[in-house]
Amino acid sequence: MKAVVNPVGSGYNRGVRLNQLHAWDLTVAEARETQARLAATVSREGAIAEPRFIAGVDVSVSPERGMATGAVVVLEYPSLVPVEVRASSGELAFPYMPGRLSFREARHILAACEMLETEPDLVIVDGQGIA
Repeated sequence: MKAVVNPVGSGYNRGVRLNQLHAWDLTVAEARETQARLAATVSREGAIAEPRFIAGVDVSVSPERGMATGAVVVLEYPSLVPVEVRASSGELAFPYMPGRLSFREARHILAACEMLETEPDLVIVDGQGIA
């Protein structure tokens, strides 16, 4: 996976550490089972009353090239001043399957998030909810 870094500002060097909850080299059946297991663990309670840093994430896919780029932008809240921008590009390693896009795309978003120096209090994802 190729990392592309484009910092807008500096964070507080808290950094983001992610826990890997599953392997990425899954079969379709394993992805289905993993998704069902993880969906059952999603918190449905709002724990952040006053967020200071809000991140937005998304991914751009080039099926022709077999590549994807995941990006994360961290904004200070409520001013919405950009604090940090990170991106990561790499190969698509899972087939396109409606309802299973996270296995195709999330690894690139997570790789970008791991580059952050500023830990967001809230992350906004263009996703389908709890699958």
